[in-house]
Amino acid sequence: MFGGKGDISTTAAAYCWKSVGVSKIPKIGFRGGTDVEGNPIYVGRVDHVGDVLPGSIFLNKKIACASHSGRQYCKDKFEVLCCNKPCFEWVPSHAGEILPNMVVGGKTNVGESLYVGRVHHRATQTVGKIHPSHKVCYIPFAGEEIMYQRYEALIYKP
Repeated sequence: MFGGKGDISTTAAAYCWKSVGVSKIPKIGFRGGTDVEGNPIYVGRVDHVGDVLPGSIFLNKKIACASHSGRQYCKDKFEVLCCNKPCFEWVPSHAGEILPNMVVGGKTNVGESLYVGRVHHRATQTVGKIHPSHKVCYIPFAGEEIMYQRYEALIYKP
């Protein structure tokens, strides 16, 4: 779906990104958190102004949201992270550090890798993007882009 944006596919055969409709999240779609009402949030990514941005898929709203330049952007076209077996772990991280086997969720339009991260924010576990050169994890929330210096990074566990 997001071809032409550089190679952002995984080299790990155990997981992949799938382009799907919100009502068709596969059973192997990876849950990354919960919203304020306790509904599941899935790990997804969207295409926005030349960037591929990791973010949150909200099944109840039929959208995926990511953040960019201080704002939240929600799209009805997105990809979901899928795994055939338990193969991920959330690991505490901070300040943009790149850990071994971090899951690449996207790229900026200048080619910088963006990684999948999440934070606990206002009774949610919200999925967003770790932007190493900015040394933070950004999450989409209530129309804004919220940044955290401490967060959890998604790690692939082969």
